[in-house]
Amino acid sequence: MPTMQAPMPTTQAPNPLGLGRCQRCGNMRQTARVSFHRNVGMLFIRRTYKIEGNLCKSCVRRHFAEFTVKNLLLGWWGTLSLIVTPLYAVQNVASYIAAMRELRGAPE
Repeated sequence: MPTMQAPMPTTQAPNPLGLGRCQRCGNMRQTARVSFHRNVGMLFIRRTYKIEGNLCKSCVRRHFAEFTVKNLLLGWWGTLSLIVTPLYAVQNVASYIAAMRELRGAPE
């Protein structure tokens, strides 16, 4: 009878120093779990983009800025998007603040 193996973890566990590998840039740094959403409204349809993972401080800042700017510029152009875009904006700010609190004192 064949034996079943446990699945391999998808993320690398932090090393003894508390550092993990950033899932965007690949550097060994202190990371925080973050999730950002972006909406692109197109009158009657819309597209949603998402980034989620353990990111370092500089990647959190970069992706928060990118998602916020694109949300504010492209998010409003649709009926449902008028409701979804502000919700995503508030959710992104909350995720950013939580990540920055967790990464307080971490080097860039």
